Amino acid sequence: MAIDELEYILEMWPLSDNTEDHLSSHHLLLQDRVRNETFRRAIRQVVRPGDLVLDIGAGTGILSAFALQAGARHVYLVESTDIISCAGKILKCSGWGRRATLLRAEAEKIRYVGRKVDVILIELIGSFGIDENILDVLVPVRDRALREGGSIIPRRLRLMAAPISHSGLERAMRVYHERRHGADLSPLAPLAHNNIYLFSFRTARFLAQPQKLIELDLVTCRQNRLDKRLDFEIERHGRLLGIVGWFEADLCEGISLSNHPHTNRTHWDQVMFPVGEPIPVCPGDAVSFRFRYSAAGAGDVWAWSGVVTTSDCRRVYRHSSQRRFPLRRVRTSTQLRIG
Repeated sequence: MAIDELEYILEMWPLSDNTEDHLSSHHLLLQDRVRNETFRRAIRQVVRPGDLVLDIGAGTGILSAFALQAGARHVYLVESTDIISCAGKILKCSGWGRRATLLRAEAEKIRYVGRKVDVILIELIGSFGIDENILDVLVPVRDRALREGGSIIPRRLRLMAAPISHSGLERAMRVYHERRHGADLSPLAPLAHNNIYLFSFRTARFLAQPQKLIELDLVTCRQNRLDKRLDFEIERHGRLLGIVGWFEADLCEGISLSNHPHTNRTHWDQVMFPVGEPIPVCPGDAVSFRFRYSAAGAGDVWAWSGVVTTSDCRRVYRHSSQRRFPLRRVRTSTQLRIG
């Protein structure tokens, strides 16, 4: 069976009505050799025989399996979806069933009683590091469940950014500014500019040197709000499409993992924050990028803004996920009169 056919079947065969439980997403994780081997090496280095380990967002339990192989006395797997039942069967079939406790729950809402754990495993890492809500989940769990001096894998998380050009994506985004099939599609442009793009930017051209936006020590950090600014000096000619972002994670001392667009490919893509209409830039031009993020409230809020200064113009851009639907909202109706 071809890989495409297999992935189609996996996508169409959910474990439950919850779309997050589709096996296809876990298939990608299990197939990611770079991710799994890097976590395995880090867990072997950190987990000691006899340790108690808490696995947050455990999924199929592969990280817990690594901890048990490293000598953990007991692992506690917390997962909010039905895939937790598969994790239990995997550990039981592997001979570790008696050394594992599984709980379907949202980790940040659990009351932790008894002893505290020695190690927390948390792979709620999105393509820009924070976009699977790792900060909102980890901080309360860490404070309630991790012993003093305990370890967290990953230990640190860095968010990186660089201005890019990408001719293929630029061509694809022209649809929002054109007439197609006799229809004017330009009303879609504001939606497109306030959208964050998940894409593989392996063929993107960096227009300036990448910079670190922020570094988070996951053992000590407390913020679930970020507000940082970068200033780039353009080094090569191109058409500025947006700012691409990725993560670098220090899993433990000497062992790191990244989805940098030009290094080893993992299942993670990268994200891009568009500046609006592409802007021609030259060496010496300046681009500022202010990034704001909040995980508080009903949902994540992402906002990005800045100024592009060239010899010909000064362009201000200001976008936000809250403006993702900037058109007039239409009241839902239950009746339609025809004729």
